Parts: sequence; structure tokens; C-alpha cells
Amino acid sequence: FRRKHNMSSSTVSAQLLARRMRQMAYVNACCALGITSSVYFNRGGGESQSEGESEHVVEEKTAWCACRLKAASRGVYAVRAMSKEDAAWLNAELASDHAGETGAVYIYRGARSALALRARSSHDAGDDAAAAFCKEHEKTEAHHLKAIERLADGDARTSLIPLWKVAGYMLGFAPTAVFGANGLYATVNHVERFVVDHYESQIARLQDDSLQRSNDDVRALVDVLRECQADEAHHRDDAASRVIVADSSSRSLVDAWGVVVHQGSRAAAEVARHV
Repeated sequence: FRRKHNMSSSTVSAQLLARRMRQMAYVNACCALGITSSVYFNRGGGESQSEGESEHVVEEKTAWCACRLKAASRGVYAVRAMSKEDAAWLNAELASDHAGETGAVYIYRGARSALALRARSSHDAGDDAAAAFCKEHEKTEAHHLKAIERLADGDARTSLIPLWKVAGYMLGFAPTAVFGANGLYATVNHVERFVVDHYESQIARLQDDSLQRSNDDVRALVDVLRECQADEAHHRDDAASRVIVADSSSRSLVDAWGVVVHQGSRAAAEVARHV
């Protein structure tokens, strides 16, 4: 091999080490995104795996997850084969995703704290459903965050994580504490509307023919972002279906809050791209 390619022993060793490190990264990304893929698959059927589930279905889920995981782990390397301009853009976008998924986890944590606080003073049956809503969607967001942390390393991570944690927590806590479950659902609906569009803009650029022709890993990264986007769309639709608008004044309040949430999310994403 060395004679054929005229490589030194040190060069070959370095390439073998790099290959081994890449294989280890594949395994790490699989651990990060495995549950995400399972949750996404299970959501289509509306139920989690039961004890009586057939071996065929289990094998089908395993194969589906393996495909998604391989795509995710390859996405880590997409930026390394791009032009300097495209790589800088993708690093900035992954940093905004890192901030967004961090904030998403803390939105649900803040909401759960508000629901617990409300439960001490009075019991509202709707708060029980909201707590279950938080638990379900926070789990998915936590898996998204792990996935993005695998994909975004070095320059592709935001350095303002404490800020995004506090901002996310307060965004979940404040409207839930004041308006209860309806405040939570309205907030999640508006946040996820922004997030779905945010992912779509990234996917649109990554699907540029010049990028995909030269980099298979870009196509893998698009698949991962599509999966995350589908989860966020599910969160949006679930929240929207639960929002109760009693009258025109309530509608005006929900719409006004939506503008605040959208503009705040947009500003946060822009800051995360640069810091």
C-alpha cells in the first residue's frame, strides 16, 4: 500500500488513526441519535413498543434506526469537505441549532416548574395534561440536543449556553405560570413555527446541487435535519391543537405573543450564529 501510493509509514499511521477516530465518532453519534430515531418511528404508530410486538417489527425498527444513525454520524464530517465560505455558513447554522435545542429543553423545564408551582395553590385538570405534554416533548428535545452536540463541534457551537438556558427556562416558565397550560401551548406553537422554518432554510441551502454532488455527507446531514424538523413540526401541531381561544381578545393576545416569540427566536438565532 505504501509503495503503491508512495506514502511514508507515519502518513499511513495517521490515516489509520483518523479512520479509527471517525469510526468512534460514528458510534458516539449512534448513541446520541438512537433514541431520537426510535421516538420518531414510534410516533407514526402513536404507541411505544409493547411486549407483544412481533420480532419482524422490532427488526424493522432496528434497521430504520441504523440507517438514520449512520446518516447522522456522517453529518459530523460534512463541514470538512466544503469550501471555506460554505463551511463558515454551516458552522454558524449549527451553532444556532445548538442554541435552539438547548433553549427548547429548558422551555419544558421552566414550564414544568411553573406547573408544579401552580399545583401547590390550586389543582387544574389541564395542568396534568400539560405536564405529560412537557415530559413527552422534552425527551425528544433532549435527544435532538445530544445529536446537535455530536454534529456541532469546535467553532460550530455557541458559547452562550448559560444565556440560552436561562432564556429558554423563562420562556417556558413565565407564560405557563401566568396563563397555565394554554400559555404553554401557545408558546410552544409559536416557537416551533419558527424552528420548522429555520431548519427548512438550512435544508434548502444544503440541497444545492453543487454541494451535494461533491459531498455525500451533506446529503446525510440533510436527512438528519429533516428528521429533527419532522419532530418539531409534530410538537407545533400538537401544541396548536391544544390552544384554546375563547374570544377575539384572547386571539389578539395569542397573536401578539406569537410576534414576540418569533422575533425573540429570530434574534437569538442570529446572535448564536456569531457568538
